[in-house]
Parts: sequence; structure tokens; C-alpha cells
Amino acid sequence: MLKHTGAARWNWVVAAALCACMVPLVVLGAYCRPCADDFRFGLYAHLAFEQTSSVWAALAGAAREVYETYFDWQGTFSAVFLFALQPAVFGEGLYWLCPAVMFGALFWGAFRMLRAARKAWGLPREVSVLAALVYLLVCTQLVQSPAQAFYWWNGAVYYVFFYALSLVLAARTARILLGRRTAVHTAVTAALAAFVCGGNYVTALLMAELLVCATLAAAWKRPAALKSMLVVLVCAGAAFAISVAAPGNAVRQAADYGGAALPGAVGAVLGSFVQAWYFSVEHVTPLVAAALCFLAPFFWRAAGRPGAPKCPLPGLVSAAALCWFASSFTPTLYAMGTIGPDRVQNIQFFLLVLVLLALEFYWLCWAKRVFGARVCRHLAHVSRRVAAGYLALCLAVAAGTLGLYAATGHLDKLACASAARSLLDGTAGRYAELMRTRQDILAAPDDVAVLPRITQQTLVPALFFDDIVSDASDWKNVAMAEYYGKRLVVPQPVA
Repeated sequence: MLKHTGAARWNWVVAAALCACMVPLVVLGAYCRPCADDFRFGLYAHLAFEQTSSVWAALAGAAREVYETYFDWQGTFSAVFLFALQPAVFGEGLYWLCPAVMFGALFWGAFRMLRAARKAWGLPREVSVLAALVYLLVCTQLVQSPAQAFYWWNGAVYYVFFYALSLVLAARTARILLGRRTAVHTAVTAALAAFVCGGNYVTALLMAELLVCATLAAAWKRPAALKSMLVVLVCAGAAFAISVAAPGNAVRQAADYGGAALPGAVGAVLGSFVQAWYFSVEHVTPLVAAALCFLAPFFWRAAGRPGAPKCPLPGLVSAAALCWFASSFTPTLYAMGTIGPDRVQNIQFFLLVLVLLALEFYWLCWAKRVFGARVCRHLAHVSRRVAAGYLALCLAVAAGTLGLYAATGHLDKLACASAARSLLDGTAGRYAELMRTRQDILAAPDDVAVLPRITQQTLVPALFFDDIVSDASDWKNVAMAEYYGKRLVVPQPVA
């Protein structure tokens, strides 16, 4: 079917494209700096490490932050612990670890998930690797907000990092269903489930739903795995319940969303389907569609292998998968009455692409089984003639879309293009110089710090998330002042 266009060869092409696109994103990581909630949640750990140079003292400070936050702001205990350990706690020069951790976690999670899919669905290794590479290329380049996905610790670790952990959790759960039920594997999976379900509510809800389905599947088809799955499910459920029951959740709800028109539980669930539809229409762009279409012939060939699944009832499975995706909108609709900030939408986009990839393979497996060997042989004969042209067409659509973006001034929709622009025109360097000047001012003994403003000449869209404001009593100003031991922190007056 894919003569001269084998997946193994395309792996090298897509890997080269991914590496090229990652270069400016990795280089840009050297310029990122902490901001906003990084100072607020990292205060105790920072002060403890500054005074003692002890990592254990910093961990104790992080634990103190978890305890206080649980009662006065939010219950996501495992996430708050990571908030408190933002890299600059241990030195301003270490914040580059933020994008390194986020990219590493996302790549690790994607390959673990696709590896599990290979074992569960009988995918050839080269096809699963190709799917993972295409998935990562789409996710890293078309992400809603690179700044909140990769370069701002608080927002990135809360969503992208926990999303990556959820992929690993899903992969480990699949291994349990496939026969790996050792005590160590079960214990590690249960601990990971508890940690993930103590994080953001979007990922926690998604994983709780997935673990319930996996446990029911074990009871029906894999009774030997039921004991292990029950252990994992109980640990996840307990962590989720502890997080939801936090008194701080009500405090934050009243402070931030007390005046908002909230839809209630039923309204949030129903509204999730509407928001999922609009989100899908907006984010399944020609580039995403071209990526999915590009993988189709490789999936089609893999669907004919002896170990390929039968994939019955594709309509019902698709409906269930899309309901699962829609549930990712429920927590923010319930708590905030809105779809949520860009950092939430980042992982919803990642999830949407993953669900579409899985459903694409599922439908192709079903089609190959239902249409029979004779039709498949005919299609294979046709596809041998047109496979190269089909793949070239997919690439042409992608290239044409990129050309259109460039012609209309929207090439910055690609994260790598936005990063490269900031590096090449010197904006990233000016931003770094401004931040060094700020750091010198904050390190001075004066109890009032007047910091130079971030202007259009120093604004790096892929890095910048939020900054202090003219009002010294704003929470961002107060958090930075406490972090650096200042009485007041304000930006310079506008000229």
C-alpha cells in the first residue's frame, strides 16, 4: 500500500521537522522569568531556601504552602506543592528549567501513551512513533498560548505537566488491563493516580472517568485485573475527594466568582457539549486536518495486520469519546461560568487532537473489517498508485496554509515562528536585559522597588503572561514585594 512512502522513512522526515521547530522554542526558554503566581505560591519555599540553602527546608516551605492554601484558596494539593517549587526558588538563573520540564513531560507522556496504544491495538512500532511525532508537532506548534503552556511555571505545571502525567497514567492503566499486574506496578500506578487527581480539576475529572471505565472493563473482560484497578481507582477517588472537599475552594469561589452567573451542575454538563462543539470547530484548522489525513494511509495499513482490533460499534465509541472530551469543559463552566483561561484551553486542544487520532484509527480498523478482503485488496491496489500523491497533497495543504498565514501576517500562529521572530529581531534580548535590570533593582537594599515597564519593544508574546500594575496594592505587586522583601513594588510611571 505504501510502497516508497513507508512509515519508517516518514519518521525521519517528521522528526526532522519537529526538531527544527523545537529549536527556537528551546532557545527561547533561556529568556523566561517568573511572574505573577510564581511569587505568590513560591514565597515560603523561596524564603526557606534563601535563609538556609537547604532543599529540605524548601520542601517544608512548600508543604506549608499546601496546608495554608488548602484552607484559604484551593484544594489541589499536589499541584500547589509543585507551584511552590518553581525553579527560581532555588536561584533566578534556574527558571529555564520550566520549559525544559514541560517539553520533556509532554514528549514523555505522548510516547508512553502511543507505546501503550501500540501494545493494545497491535500498531507497528514505526506507525506508533510516526503518530507520536505528528501529535507532538501539532501540539507544540499550534498550542493556544505558548507562554502559559511552556514558559510560565505556575500555569504550565498546573495543566500541561499534569496532562502529561495523565497520559502516563492512562498508559500504565492500559498495561494493567493487558496483563502487567505486579504489586510494584499497581502501587506506582495508584500513587500516580492519586497525584494526578490532586491536581487541576479538568485532568482529575478526565482521569477519574477513565479509571471508572477501565475498572468496569476489567470487571467485564479482564477479571484478573480487577483487584489492581480497584486499588488504583480508590486512590484516585480519595485524592479527588480530598481536593474537592477543601474549605479553600469556597473561599476562592466567593472571592473570584461570587458575582458571576454560574450555570449549576446540570447547566455545566449540558453547556460542556456546546462549548466542546465550538472549540472543535475553532481548533480543527486546516493544519490539524492535514495532520490527521496524513496519518490515514499508515493507519489503514496497520488496521489490516493480524493483531489489529476488531473495533465494533464505532458510532457508540465515538459518542463516548466525544462525551469524555466534552467533560473537560465542565469544571470551569461549573466554577467560573466560562470556558476558562488559555492554560486550560491548551490541554483541551491536546486532548482533542489525541481523541481524533484514536477515533481515526478505530474507524479505519472497523472499515477494513466490515468491507471485507476483496474491497480492501482493491483499495490497496488503488492506494499503491496514489499513496505518494495523497501524502504530497496533505503536505501541500499544510504548506499552502502556512503560506497563507505568512501572506496575511498570521505566521505567529505557529509557536516556533513567534519564538524565532522574537529571537531574530532582538526583542528576546531586550526583554532579558530589562529583566536583569529589574533583578538588580529588586536585589538592592531599598524597601521600594520601581521597576522598568515591559513595552512593545521588550514584549515577547511567547514568553509574556502577566506583570505588575500601577496599583501597588494589586495582588501581583504584593506577591512580588513579599517574595523579594520589599515594602512596595511598582512599575515606572508612564511617560
